Amino acid sequence: MFSRIYQILGIVALTGLAHSAQAEELTIKKGQFYLGSNLIPPGCIVQLTPQLNGDDTTASVFLDRPSFRGCLQANESFPPQEDGAASPTYTIEANLEGYNYLVTGCSYSSEGTLRKSCSNIRIRFEERDYHSVNAAKKVMVVSKTGDWEPVLWPENDRSFDSQARILHIRERYRAVAGNQRLKTKTIKKKCVLPDDFIAVTYRFQNNEISEIVEQYVEDPELRSTSFYYEQGELIFAYLDMADPVTHEQHRLYFQNEKAFLCKVTHLGAAPEGFAVDVPTEVPCSTSLVLRTIDHSNDLLNLYQTKDLYSHARWCQ
Repeated sequence: MFSRIYQILGIVALTGLAHSAQAEELTIKKGQFYLGSNLIPPGCIVQLTPQLNGDDTTASVFLDRPSFRGCLQANESFPPQEDGAASPTYTIEANLEGYNYLVTGCSYSSEGTLRKSCSNIRIRFEERDYHSVNAAKKVMVVSKTGDWEPVLWPENDRSFDSQARILHIRERYRAVAGNQRLKTKTIKKKCVLPDDFIAVTYRFQNNEISEIVEQYVEDPELRSTSFYYEQGELIFAYLDMADPVTHEQHRLYFQNEKAFLCKVTHLGAAPEGFAVDVPTEVPCSTSLVLRTIDHSNDLLNLYQTKDLYSHARWCQ
């Protein structure tokens, strides 16, 4: 089975990184982005956030260019500010893989009532073709791909009874998980390798999606995901994630689309501090929770659009 995994992951890796050779030089040191040995000035990132006056007009920033100066070498990496205003800052909140990140960027003013403005944005580093007079060359850019909201409940700021919520989610899970009496619809997508499929099964209760199960048909133990809903809201996700090295099962509990409890089970070898095959509560990871929410939304959208082409990351 693992040879099959390597084939699939290899195809995905080649597809995803073919245009990002220079992005491999991207590193994070002490909470800041570097391209090679060069610090990427915070202003290059914060340019992508809305301005203090509400304007939101910048989609991408050149980090380098074949002529003139990109933001790495710019005289001013951020639009001029009033005298006495603090320099722009950002914090990296999560790494979403594939050179995609969640950041919070802040700009400052020394005048007016609004002295500080911070925005949560998604960014991606990538290479693009830049067409000059003589030829096309590769240049590195950072682009804004969207915004985001916090997806975790703070431990000390919960306006609900978490234990009662867990019991309710478990009751809901028992009522719908694999329930053959519920209306069911399955969509299959042919995969890269012959005779392989990813199957997405939808179960309905009161004409609303109550469960989505995505499973790799040829080797179900490779990876599967299950999502559970109540009145259109994601309340629980189960992720069975296997690769040639590790096999983890994640359980994520939600309230108002934010995770408040996360558990992981290690099958086979377990890292230090974890028992094998025992669900253990762990701090929720922003990147994992956000990827889970995005995946849930993708599968909900798949049912509406039947857009099989963009659905499965293993399939073509």
